Amino acid sequence: MFRKRPKGEAEGAKEPKELARREEAAPPAAPQRLDASLEIIAGPGKGEVIRLSRIVTLIGRQEGCDIVLQDQTVSREHGQFEQSLGQWVYTNFSENGTYLNRKKVERAILADGDVLEMGSETRLKFALREAEAATAGLVVRRRPRRRSDEVEEEEEEEEQAQANVAATIGDSLRKRRGVVILLAIYFAFMLVVGIALWARKGDKKSQNPDTGEWTRAQIDASLDMHFGRPPDATAATAKLREGYAEYQRRLSPDLMCRYNALRAFTEASEYLGGSMIPWDYQKAAREVREELVTNLWSLYRDALLAEARGKKDRARRLYNEILGSVGSDNEFYKHCAARQSRP
Repeated sequence: MFRKRPKGEAEGAKEPKELARREEAAPPAAPQRLDASLEIIAGPGKGEVIRLSRIVTLIGRQEGCDIVLQDQTVSREHGQFEQSLGQWVYTNFSENGTYLNRKKVERAILADGDVLEMGSETRLKFALREAEAATAGLVVRRRPRRRSDEVEEEEEEEEQAQANVAATIGDSLRKRRGVVILLAIYFAFMLVVGIALWARKGDKKSQNPDTGEWTRAQIDASLDMHFGRPPDATAATAKLREGYAEYQRRLSPDLMCRYNALRAFTEASEYLGGSMIPWDYQKAAREVREELVTNLWSLYRDALLAEARGKKDRARRLYNEILGSVGSDNEFYKHCAARQSRP
């Protein structure tokens, strides 16, 4: 099959000059892209460098994430990195929050050298650089002629890719809105419970703590602590680490470590400005409180039984053990001290 010559083109004639000049012109410059990487500077995997090679990169401790962190205090899906309009943007998904250069952020544009903190241990350093050669290494070739249907298919594929990215961002925003609604319901419930406990604590304080016998519920209520700490993210982080260190010592014979852990977690919650402490630390706080109440109640019952049997020396030793397990500002401490001092 022969190619049809344009009208007026003689056989053997040279190509028009205009066409020759167009063919010899240099191709347009390739679009610039941004290369970025994350270096783990603290926490599990310290020293590891991770290259961000995708448009959207999900990070967390869940196996399905693009970047999986081994820090158990990091959320399952903690956040995502995305390249948009020539910039790298980080979006937080975690209820525990993410700190960028020691400031809590939900969505922020990243710059070279920024440090992100996730969980209680992991710190990541963001490195940004332009690609060394968005055009280097490319061989200059003439662009082959393509059929119009091929061009349309490529345009449709590009539009579909953009739609997928937009859908991913939309799903992320909807997920965050759902989390915000759940948090609002949680805080409303906690407010009601707090008011009820405060009223109950007021009724308990109206009684004389030096007389009568306490119940397990009264011992539990005496561990509700209030310090009035001002919002301070740095102090909150320090208290969380202090509380977790005491929590890890809870298997020792010294019961005071449980009380110290509970006190540190309570102070951390107030330093966070009333916001919820990370889930792992909430679990630790519940465990140490339950263990502390169980141990105090067991010692207290034994002391009451010793008193009833006239074994005052044994009762005093048990009360001494209780006094060494809680702070002196605690109401149960004052009650046990008063019973111990009775003749």
